[in-house]
Amino acid sequence: MTVSEINRIIKRLDKNNYRGITFSGGEPFLYAAELCQIADTAHAMNWDIVTYTGYEYEDLISDKDKSPLLYATDILIDGKFIEELKDISLPFRGSKNQRVIDVKKSLASNSVVPFNP
Repeated sequence: MTVSEINRIIKRLDKNNYRGITFSGGEPFLYAAELCQIADTAHAMNWDIVTYTGYEYEDLISDKDKSPLLYATDILIDGKFIEELKDISLPFRGSKNQRVIDVKKSLASNSVVPFNP
C-alpha cells in the first residue's frame, strides 16, 4: 500500500473508536519518512503513535534520517527482543532489556523518561 492509501483509510475511520496507531516490525525506522506522513494524519485525528524498534532511543535521536519518526512518536518501545531475557509478564514488551519510553517527556528533559500509563 502507498502512504496515500493508508492515510485515506485512516481518515475514513471513526476517530471516536480509535486512540492511536502502532508502528512495528520489520523495522519501522527503516521507513521513517513514510511513517512520519502517516503519523501526521494520525496526530491530526488526535491519535497517539506507538513505535516498536530494535534501535535504542539514544541512537535514534542522533540519526538525522531516523529522528523525525522519533519526534512523531508518543510512546517508544526500544531495544531488540532477546530470547534469554524474555518475560511475558512485562507490559508492552517481550524482554527485560526493552524500555517503554515517553518520547515527549524524554525530549523535553533531555533524558529517557519511562512511560507510566
